[in-house]
Amino acid sequence: MLRKASLMPIVAIVALATGSFAAAQTPNTAPPSSTTRTEPRVIETPPPSGAKILSEDEIRAKLQLEGYTNVNELQLQGVNYEAKATKDGRNVNLTVDARTGSVRSTY
Repeated sequence: MLRKASLMPIVAIVALATGSFAAAQTPNTAPPSSTTRTEPRVIETPPPSGAKILSEDEIRAKLQLEGYTNVNELQLQGVNYEAKATKDGRNVNLTVDARTGSVRSTY
């Protein structure tokens, strides 16, 4: 017949094992944290050393070749120019790559 003292370690091991198993099976019911959702960020890299930034006149000329008129409020912002212009009778805001003169976005 087994003694009470010899059963105690076995009971303790079984209790620990089932407690660990139950804890592993507990679902996470916490709502998602607002810090897990992040808005995408546009990270603009500066132009490589030696990269030529086009002048305002060069940007205006490129935009006119693409059909934009009344180009105004042209301002250098980092590696882009921001501008207002008209195309096909509609007023638009532009983001233009300062190194190439290509239109990156219109809004």
